[in-house]
Amino acid sequence: MEKLNPKLKEQNLFKQMEEAFGVKTNYTVQEVLFITAAGVAQAVKEPEVPAPDPIPRGTVRQYFKVLEALDSKREGQDLFGQLQDAFKVQDSYTAAQVLFIANPKAFLEKVEDDPYRPTSPLLPGGFSRDAVNKYFAALGEMDKAQKKPAIDRMATMIARYGDRTTYLASEIREVESNPDPKKTKVVTEQLSDLGSALDADRRANASRSPFWNGLNGFKIRKDWSDVVVGEDPSQTEKKTLDDLEGAKFSFSHDTQVKPFNGSTTADTWSTVGALIYPFTWQPDKFIDSVTLAPSVSVNKVSTQNPTNEVDHLDYRLAAC
Repeated sequence: MEKLNPKLKEQNLFKQMEEAFGVKTNYTVQEVLFITAAGVAQAVKEPEVPAPDPIPRGTVRQYFKVLEALDSKREGQDLFGQLQDAFKVQDSYTAAQVLFIANPKAFLEKVEDDPYRPTSPLLPGGFSRDAVNKYFAALGEMDKAQKKPAIDRMATMIARYGDRTTYLASEIREVESNPDPKKTKVVTEQLSDLGSALDADRRANASRSPFWNGLNGFKIRKDWSDVVVGEDPSQTEKKTLDDLEGAKFSFSHDTQVKPFNGSTTADTWSTVGALIYPFTWQPDKFIDSVTLAPSVSVNKVSTQNPTNEVDHLDYRLAAC
């Protein structure tokens, strides 16, 4: 038995038997089973993991700095700033707090529940029943090409979400990933107890000062495109923080300009910049989240001669 499991060999079961029941020529079956059962229980027992120590503030800052440098999608997200906003400025942070910012999905757990069935058969932004049926039919033909067993996804959709005129994208994805008609429950992800406690702490701290928290989101740059993917996911050009340019404000006083109204002196003011406010909106229904990046861009030159002036004001809204 000890040869089959190295952990049992480490326990030296025969020695334990001698210590428990004394040195004897023979042992009863009950004595052997008692020692064996205790040894197996000890072998399968998960090792105790020591509680993590608090992580010093400087170590956490360096960790997030390296994490953002290794992942271009995180660049510009200011994870350390998010940590301070969520859990206040501290000399050290718990490992759970750091993990909640670095990888919030680590606190999700899968739960089976009855599917949500809207009372209205017509949902804004939903796909028509006919479109969904054709989509599932195409998937069925591709199943045949891969020699997979046939499955009626549309029947599964109706069984889980009811016979409706329209269906949501989340419902289509759920049936596509889990088309088994025998499974009437929907598997969803929700925060664990620890994750919920951390999220409640984050929300409480975020509501301390809505005014200053709002100002933290504004970006003042040269152009609306001067953002990294971490700030505006709708951007297709992969920029780094080194590529970004700030807004430009300038003033000049020139005494040797082309005469205008009898004067060769001109004061020129120039402004080229954009005010951008990227933020993530998480509605209660229909979609998980959407990132919006409204911006106002200005290109203005004010000088003595109106023919040399420039006055452009552009508005833009990006969504992803």
